[in-house]
Amino acid sequence: ALITKDQADHPTYQLYRQGIADKDISFSEIEAHLPSDLKIMHTGSLALTPSQLPKIRKLLQLMNERSITVSLDINIRLGATQDTAAYLQGVRSLLPFADIVKTSDEDLEPFEFAPTALEAAQITFQEMGSGILVLTQGQADTVLFTADATIKQKPETLTNIQDAIGAGDSFYAAFLAFLCRKQLWHLDAVHNPIEAMGVATLQDALRFANAAAAINLSRIGCSPPILGEIEDFLAPPQ
Repeated sequence: ALITKDQADHPTYQLYRQGIADKDISFSEIEAHLPSDLKIMHTGSLALTPSQLPKIRKLLQLMNERSITVSLDINIRLGATQDTAAYLQGVRSLLPFADIVKTSDEDLEPFEFAPTALEAAQITFQEMGSGILVLTQGQADTVLFTADATIKQKPETLTNIQDAIGAGDSFYAAFLAFLCRKQLWHLDAVHNPIEAMGVATLQDALRFANAAAAINLSRIGCSPPILGEIEDFLAPPQ
């Protein structure tokens, strides 16, 4: 990828996807190398382009059959394919297979689901059917959707933003890490999060993820924090 930034430091990605190694793998090869103790299958972004969709769909179907939690990061990259309509429709077709989905206001714009990001996210969650959907909106509220409640968390106000590259990846990695550290990755919890986790724990997960994103934003390039840095960031002032 070639990354350029505009005057507001917003990144734009030029993606080169022909003849690259990460596409040179079949479904059968992926299946053969799945760990026996697999707990979560995560995919998204460039793996969801039309040429990759058939094997990704088969993989997610297999995960559903094996009752393994599926995590999906929509992370739309329109420059990754020439057939935008097929790309968007393909991503949309995977939503019912996913148990946890992360998206952003910018990711949802090309789908034109609704006038606002909140409405578009609600439609996206409805197409999932159940589970957890997390919507990030920059410095606006992060919103977590479940079947029983909608939870909002205000990100920290930042004054030292250096670079937005990798902020969404840092956020979602930290969100999933929080759930895994709390042993809340299993389907019973993910599909009944209010009862299994509670609102306070879900808010803590969003706070943890927002802290990871904030630290990444304070650095040049994609530079996610380690656990201790997030804990220090969240610690009350001495």
